[in-house]
Amino acid sequence: MEKEICKIVLGKYRKRFFLGRLVKKTIGTGHSVKFDGNWVLKREEERGDVLGFYHSHPNGNHKLSERDIKTMAAWIDCFDKTLICIIESPLELELYDFYPSPSRVYFNSRWFIKIGSLILGRVK
Repeated sequence: MEKEICKIVLGKYRKRFFLGRLVKKTIGTGHSVKFDGNWVLKREEERGDVLGFYHSHPNGNHKLSERDIKTMAAWIDCFDKTLICIIESPLELELYDFYPSPSRVYFNSRWFIKIGSLILGRVK
């Protein structure tokens, strides 16, 4: 069984585009993965460059799980800013935009590309 992986997406927005890089890889189980939340909090407080999170669904699809949605909602409440969630499955790579709002609205991004540890995308 393949294991889930997680990486933090760091970078900057430029109008409706972002350029990010994947850092701090952690490896979990086949169904979940944990990461260093304290490091993420400190990084955001010191540099303000946390764009979101990347993780894999090695034995599933690229759609958000209930846990993914709850986790992203908690980070949005913490940072009070838009975050991205990238999910990679064996067949697809999907990016979701999460916006601070009472309804925790999220959307699939229109366009993005991942090359190695770099990600360039356009958000809605």
